[in-house]
Amino acid sequence: MIEPLRLEPVFHDRVWGVAGVQPGRVVGEAWYTTPANRTSQGTLAEVAERLGPALFGGPAECPLLFKHLSTSARLSVQVHPDDEAARARHGCAGKTEAWYVLEAAPDATVALGLKRVAGEAEVRAALAEGWIEELLDWRPAKAGDVFLVPAGTIHALGAGLRVAEIQQNSDITYRLYDYGRPREMHVDAGLAVAELGPYRLPNVPREVLPGRVERAACAYFTLEEWTMGAGVLHRAGGGGFQIVSVIAGEVRLGACEACAGEVWLIPAGSEALGVGGPGSILVASPVS
Repeated sequence: MIEPLRLEPVFHDRVWGVAGVQPGRVVGEAWYTTPANRTSQGTLAEVAERLGPALFGGPAECPLLFKHLSTSARLSVQVHPDDEAARARHGCAGKTEAWYVLEAAPDATVALGLKRVAGEAEVRAALAEGWIEELLDWRPAKAGDVFLVPAGTIHALGAGLRVAEIQQNSDITYRLYDYGRPREMHVDAGLAVAELGPYRLPNVPREVLPGRVERAACAYFTLEEWTMGAGVLHRAGGGGFQIVSVIAGEVRLGACEACAGEVWLIPAGSEALGVGGPGSILVASPVS
């Protein structure tokens, strides 16, 4: 039987990150599903070599990237290309992502799209003159909120957030505006793929089964929130791989005990296993 894998994070420093996660570092992102990530059974690359298609169902590397992000300042105003644009320019997949807000300061916000439809010349002027923040649609963010961010959506995370992010396994980001921080901008490339109007996705939860709620769905992945309790037992595995993030309590993944804050991977070749315990999890699954 193929057991679930506990995933260890690889930390990335970011100018908008937080101190204290790692000594002497300002960590903004923790990545969990790259070949270099250590697991309870070796690195993901080693496990992939050993299990072959039984790990991810075919691909040699995970087609989804799971992250935790922590912010002490606003991220850059940015946009990601879709598959067509990313393959033409970079030879890789595009980047659609979804955010699950784990923690949020009382005044935390996220930016999604523009307040109104705008022309490219106006957006260029807003970026160059520094008033793009006035044109962005900043909205409150609280723990438990979920936002699906399709490729082409101009967006930014605000300060005071801890977020779980599931995305296509691509790191292509076009930075449009960065509040005066001295980092490279990609205005021409970004505006070529950006939708210059409001964000209109409703992000409405959909109950799949009692205790299982679909929080986001797109052509690349689904993200569900599972809640367990007395008499509630779900089943995972027995199909494509699944990424499991424990957001509260303690959960049993078959014979494995998973604690809050941990991230696990259930390989594609796993038999169906019971999931229970007094906790809740996020379950990210690829779409075939």
